[in-house]
Amino acid sequence: SELNSKGQYFIDFIPTVSNTVVAGTEEAELRHRRLGISGNHALRKLGLPTSDSFCENCVLAKQSAEPIGKGNRRRESAPMRIIHSDLCSPVESVTLSGERYVLTFVDDYSLFCEVRLIKEKNDIAVEFKKFLNVNDTVERFKVCQGNYKKLPEIQV
Repeated sequence: SELNSKGQYFIDFIPTVSNTVVAGTEEAELRHRRLGISGNHALRKLGLPTSDSFCENCVLAKQSAEPIGKGNRRRESAPMRIIHSDLCSPVESVTLSGERYVLTFVDDYSLFCEVRLIKEKNDIAVEFKKFLNVNDTVERFKVCQGNYKKLPEIQV
C-alpha cells in the first residue's frame, strides 16, 4: 500500500474467489438463463446451487405499470347497450370447417365477450344481424373501422 497525493492509502487489491464458488455461480446463472428459474428458493428445493447475482430482465419482468387511461373512462350502466366489435383478419390456422376470420363482440358493461368464427370477410354482416336478433337491447356498436371500411353492408 502507498499514500496518494490526497493523503489516502491506495491498495492494489485483486479479489480472489474460490474456483468452486465461481463454477457453482456460473452453473446457477446458466440454469437461470436456460430455464428461467428466478428464485433461489426454487433452486434450493431442487438441491441445486444458487446465485446471488442480479438479473435485470427478472427485475423488469416483475415491474407493474398503471393501466392506460384508468379513471377517465365511463362504462355503460346497463348490459348489452354498447358493443365493441373487432375482426381479426385471416389467421394462418384454418379451422376444419374452413373459417379463417375471428369476429368478436364485447359488452361494454359486463365485458362479456362472444367470439364468432367466419369463413369470409363478407360474412360479417350476416353475423352482425344474427347477433342483433339475439340481443335486441343493443343501442350502439363501436368497431375498429379499418376492418369494416370495404364492406357496403356495414356503414362505419
